[in-house]
Amino acid sequence: YIHNYFAEFIFSIAYRSDLSDKQKIELIVKKTDDYFLHSEGGCLLGNLALEASSLNLDFKEEIKLYFTDWENALIKIFENKYSKIEASNLAKEYVALTQGAIMMMNLYDSSQNYLKVGEKIISLI
Repeated sequence: YIHNYFAEFIFSIAYRSDLSDKQKIELIVKKTDDYFLHSEGGCLLGNLALEASSLNLDFKEEIKLYFTDWENALIKIFENKYSKIEASNLAKEYVALTQGAIMMMNLYDSSQNYLKVGEKIISLI
């Protein structure tokens, strides 16, 4: 369900032709923030990646698909400004920073540093 939700309502933004790259990244960040700022317990798929991916290969493959789709959506936007390798590195960095920031936001009950991650990624476009 979570993967489908993100694919339909967030990742798909990267493939829209009616928005500029800046608008795409801003909307992706906004919708990602809306989701994680209002979900309890952080990112379910991120938590499962830590806890269950080594125990259940079916979970692992589905979790990898989710994160790969997220990275590919960002690569689609970044490759208009950066090389394919740089775009891929930026996408992986953003996803990793977001996941870490979600954990820290929940640990410290503060969204301040989490929101800085989105600001950083928007500044790259």
